Amino acid sequence: MAKLILLRFGELWLKSESVKKRFLTILQRNIRALLDASGIEHSFKASRTRFFIETKEYERAIPVLRRVFGISSFSLVTKTDVNGLEKEVLLLAGTFKKTDTFVVRAKREGTHSFTSQELERDLGALVVGKYGFKVNLTKSDNTIHVEVRNSDAYVYAEVIRGAGGLPLGCEGKVIGFLTRDKKSLAAVWLIMRRGARAMLVLSEKGAKKHIEVLRKFDPHIKIAEGTNLLEIAEDYGAAAVVVQEQLDDIGKYADAEKIRPLAVFRPLVGMNEKGVDEIFVRMQK
Repeated sequence: MAKLILLRFGELWLKSESVKKRFLTILQRNIRALLDASGIEHSFKASRTRFFIETKEYERAIPVLRRVFGISSFSLVTKTDVNGLEKEVLLLAGTFKKTDTFVVRAKREGTHSFTSQELERDLGALVVGKYGFKVNLTKSDNTIHVEVRNSDAYVYAEVIRGAGGLPLGCEGKVIGFLTRDKKSLAAVWLIMRRGARAMLVLSEKGAKKHIEVLRKFDPHIKIAEGTNLLEIAEDYGAAAVVVQEQLDDIGKYADAEKIRPLAVFRPLVGMNEKGVDEIFVRMQK
């Protein structure tokens, strides 16, 4: 059976059809750009509700896909059909420890002679009959995920968290004001996660270390030369500056009087230190 990486889109489904179509086109381009930048050979397939990546380099692809804004989660799946579903579920369950508990979670799209709940029940009974594992519906050691889409079926055990947000480039451009503090890195990352492309301005010595972290999310990220933010913004087509300010230090890192008519984005303004640390750790994965 075929091994694929199944990609999910998350909040993109909240958009109108025309906006969603445009965002998914951008997302597809971004996925391929990051995989290509990492030298990962792959083929790409799209359905109405999912993207699929086929590659022989699954392990290398996983950390790359975690950095694509717009992907909410993804899984390494085995593709089969409805007739081969029981076989693949049993093969997956055969990798569990004898003392493990399990649960089956099923999703279904299309017209079938069974419901999702019936599929969970029948496949769970099949695994119990074969291996004797105990079922735990609330806190299991293993989850067997099954997605049936018309005549196709996908079986997998793990859901890997993606970067989420919106595809990079679906919104406007901003100036990323970087200091040596990791807060500035977190602030720019959060704005990029909302779809904006950033031109990085290094305001202090030591800020350069942040470039390579952000380049993992945007291999074509640009570095500004000069110190005049208005000129940089005009050349780049940016309408805003992103700064690291929190509630108690507003005005410390960007003088609004000097950069009008640019807007100032402060994504960390309502965040405490723990929240910043969590973002920083997430960026490093």
